[in-house]
Amino acid sequence: MKRLCLIMSFYFSFSVCTGMISIFSWIVVDAPLFGDFWHFLKGYFLMKIASDLVMWYYLRSNNPDRLFFYFNLSISELRLFVTAFALDILAFLVFMFFVHLVNFLK
Repeated sequence: MKRLCLIMSFYFSFSVCTGMISIFSWIVVDAPLFGDFWHFLKGYFLMKIASDLVMWYYLRSNNPDRLFFYFNLSISELRLFVTAFALDILAFLVFMFFVHLVNFLK
């Protein structure tokens, strides 16, 4: 449970940035909903992988002490970033669920 809390604190340190990237990319492609949304997801996953790799490189090169802190708590870099990626995708899909729900109920 403590590891999960540590990973969540790591994710929340840059979640606003990655969340804005997700929402901005959705708006840039004309905010697809329903059937068009599934076509958007293919490109979205590729874009998220690329942006998360850039974020991984940035954090690794500019703030290695922070990653060393998690390493000392026996949490690997891979586990940190894979979990952060999964949480980011999950947060975006929950957001999109509510957007679809609101548009469906109109």
